Amino acid sequence: MYHDPKLVQPYAEYHAHARPMVIVQAAAREKLRSPQKRIWKVSQYVPIVEHGLASSGTNAVAMLNLSGLRTSASPALCLAWARSFCQALEGGVAAETAAAIADRHVKRTRQGDADD
Repeated sequence: MYHDPKLVQPYAEYHAHARPMVIVQAAAREKLRSPQKRIWKVSQYVPIVEHGLASSGTNAVAMLNLSGLRTSASPALCLAWARSFCQALEGGVAAETAAAIADRHVKRTRQGDADD
């Protein structure tokens, strides 16, 4: 009786094949923008530090610079944005994506308050 090993293990080396390369053109990527530096009031960023969402006022201001909030936003709105931003970061997304998520969350919250 003759035994042919090719018939027994037809796909034995399937893992040794190189995976196909995926190339993404530079034009397809979204360009990262540097955050616009703005002047925030002490009353807007101190609650963020007091609630432990930022370690210092400088970090809180840097966080708020990523936001789409106006510099005239209320301190409560800034705190809500920072909470949403930190939750998104804990979820494992990048800072810019987390900022966009927080912007949408705050916008949805403000629209819900206006509807009442």
